[in-house]
Amino acid sequence: MREKLSKILSNDLILDSMPGLTYIFSKDGKLVYWGSKKAWSILEYSNEEMNNKFVMDFIDDADKAKVMAAFQHVFTIGHTQVEHLAVAKSGKRIPVLANATRIVVDGDEYLIGLTIEISELAAAREKI
Repeated sequence: MREKLSKILSNDLILDSMPGLTYIFSKDGKLVYWGSKKAWSILEYSNEEMNNKFVMDFIDDADKAKVMAAFQHVFTIGHTQVEHLAVAKSGKRIPVLANATRIVVDGDEYLIGLTIEISELAAAREKI
């Protein structure tokens, strides 16, 4: 069983199967891993363009302080959730809900997260 699970994880099957954007950021905010390659099309970046991106590269200016506080919160208490506007390569603003947890690998801390698009929810809120 453990061998089978190891194979699944090594093939990114779990992260690619998630319903949103999956990612890992280093403690300094650098994007070090991204899964859900199909989902990244929401942000309009190619796989190659994702290299050397930082957490704030995807955040609307109005939400940067809130997202930075949430990012730092992960490294103090271990988890966070924040709703904000993500910015696609074209400049399109996309309402999202981000959930993140701190993980430690070989003594280094990382943020592992899942962000889902909530455009329909945001539109419904506006109608109310």
